[in-house]
Amino acid sequence: PELLAWLGNEKAQSSRLPRDAQRRLEILNAALDVTEALPATGIGRARLSWQVLRDTKALSATTGDQHRRACVLRAVAALAGWDVPAGPAAERELWEAVGVSVDPLSSRVLTAGFAPGGHTAVPHSLRLKTAAGLASVLTLADVDAWASGGLSGLPTRVFICENPEVAVAALNQFGASCPALVCTEGRPHLAAVRLVSALIYAGVSAAIHADFDWDGLSIAGAITRQGAEPWRMSAPDYMAAATAAAAHDRPLPKLTGSAVPAPWSPELQHAMLERKAEVHEEDEGVLTALLCDLSEARDRSGTFTPHPAHSDCL
Repeated sequence: PELLAWLGNEKAQSSRLPRDAQRRLEILNAALDVTEALPATGIGRARLSWQVLRDTKALSATTGDQHRRACVLRAVAALAGWDVPAGPAAERELWEAVGVSVDPLSSRVLTAGFAPGGHTAVPHSLRLKTAAGLASVLTLADVDAWASGGLSGLPTRVFICENPEVAVAALNQFGASCPALVCTEGRPHLAAVRLVSALIYAGVSAAIHADFDWDGLSIAGAITRQGAEPWRMSAPDYMAAATAAAAHDRPLPKLTGSAVPAPWSPELQHAMLERKAEVHEEDEGVLTALLCDLSEARDRSGTFTPHPAHSDCL
């Protein structure tokens, strides 16, 4: 259905395509061929371009047929339910959302608290950083190298957050004993998606927290579909955080954008629409609650039971 709507838009705005009917048909078919290959599993964009279009540069922003490239991007955005990307960063995020790597070195994920087994470069580096109470930045190439060598010595539990401020606060409080954290730094890069998948596949349980805004719900939804469970992401959690912020005169941003469902807590969307406020992870009350959970998880050696939304952690 998403592609039917996309095709209707292409016909309605035909000036975006060349005038020649045969050329237009070739471009539309190229877009359909690319979307048929999605979602991918980490293939590079140039490789995908070669496999589908027999041209490694066809999807590049600087070379190739730009009419075709733009049409492909519109089709991919429609398939993913995204807006058409307006710049290189947004374009990379769109490709990564459908499993295509634009650059294995620019795709990254922030981690803390990992001390895995193994003597190859990535686990060795992670152990050194963790022992020093420092965060690590892993590229997609790092994640792939680590996973291909076999994951061992993993924590029983990993906590996933959206904003680096959570990782900074956790490292400041716990230092070298920080529980295992993965920070997506906003919408997850493919490196984060691949790392979370590898950890869950290896038997690590995962919990995800994100901002209480529509982007945050989208991020949490994507990661719960990978097998993680929500972490303080229910309607009562949101209402408790918003109420605490109001009680302490902390102004909250106005909720903007299009509503996103929260299948794990259907009442959450309604609560946010009613309150009309965003509550971010950097909010003092939310951050305190997350750190309280991390402290308990550390003390229990990886086991984790979330506090109720009304607990002393808020």
